[in-house]
Amino acid sequence: MVREWFLVFIGLLTWQQLSAQSTNTNAVERPKLFLNCAGSCYEDFVKTELSLLDFVRDQAQADIQLLIISKDNAGGGKLFTVTFIGQNQFQSLQDTLAFSTKAAETGAIIQQQLMQTLKQGLVRYLARTNLTDQVTIEFKKRAPEEIQVEHDNWHFMVFTPSVSGSFQGESNRTSISLDNSISARRITNRTRSSLYAYYSFDSDKFKVNENEVAVNNSRYGLDARFVKSFTEHWSSGLIYSFYHSVYDNIRASHRVAPALEYNLFPYTENIRRQFRLVYQIGYNPVSFLEETIYDRTEQVILYHRFSVVVDYTQTWGNINTRFNASTFLNDFKRNRLSLDNNLTVRIAEGLSVTLSGSAALINDQISLAKAEGTEGAFLLGGRQLPTNFSYYSQIGVSYTFGSTSNSVVNVRLNQID
Repeated sequence: MVREWFLVFIGLLTWQQLSAQSTNTNAVERPKLFLNCAGSCYEDFVKTELSLLDFVRDQAQADIQLLIISKDNAGGGKLFTVTFIGQNQFQSLQDTLAFSTKAAETGAIIQQQLMQTLKQGLVRYLARTNLTDQVTIEFKKRAPEEIQVEHDNWHFMVFTPSVSGSFQGESNRTSISLDNSISARRITNRTRSSLYAYYSFDSDKFKVNENEVAVNNSRYGLDARFVKSFTEHWSSGLIYSFYHSVYDNIRASHRVAPALEYNLFPYTENIRRQFRLVYQIGYNPVSFLEETIYDRTEQVILYHRFSVVVDYTQTWGNINTRFNASTFLNDFKRNRLSLDNNLTVRIAEGLSVTLSGSAALINDQISLAKAEGTEGAFLLGGRQLPTNFSYYSQIGVSYTFGSTSNSVVNVRLNQID
């Protein structure tokens, strides 16, 4: 009797092992995705729509990395570039797809375009799994009369007017701020033309110990640029700008400068990497609202400026750096050096570090007014203070830990104060 029960027990164990092997053989291969966004990429929406697949927080555990980069495009919308980077069993597969949005398109429309692009790029990966029976592909048909070149009635011109204002106050404080601007641009593969005009007004009034302090500050100007590219690396252009500022004691500043630019990388790769060297030489007559500390009411400046712009976006993070060096050609003692930097690095699983900062050495403050201003004007930002340097810095560290394989989206009571 014992022998019979023992044989039955062995039989059950053998059946369970065979069943487990059969189950493993038929297991669904769900590729793991890592979403790497340089900006907003509608993470909750993507996870919800691609629930067929698994999302992980650690890029080292992913089978496919989705690097999504968005940049402003010529039409006032965004150019989205999605890079599919295969890992593990997809090591040899990599692809890049892109789409553009229009300024008037809503977030819902952009989400659908992004999802369409993601699905298109993922097809070649899913074709190598046993999920093919859960994937459908459709091609939209066009009528013969629809197959034609679209005519642009605006000749690639885009206009963006903007008006904003704020009014706030308390018993002993009133503040008014107005900002107006309009921009026009025309961008093609070879040329770029742009015009930007603006007007800003700020008024602050404080009443302290029955004494009233008031400061009004206005500035306005415009910036016009034309640039033409000659090769995948070289471009040249012309810059004109006009500037008026009560804060800077400038009645009118006109700047005309031809410029030459060289991009170390081809312009076709500017979404993911740029290393641009720019040189400009300019003519800048300036008139002042008040006599300056150098006993001048106007001055003609000849200057040149060298700039370096680096923008690099990869799976490990993003770096954006701008360096400027300028000096007056008719007075080499007047010069300025500035450096602006923003660096985001993904150190390890869940750990990211962001470093932002700027610094400048300033030896070109020619517009400082000779007349002494009131203390209130300086404190309220209505008058420029002399300085030979400026700086700004910020550091941020974020760390996320816990489950790395949860693709569930749940927004209940989210963003509620």
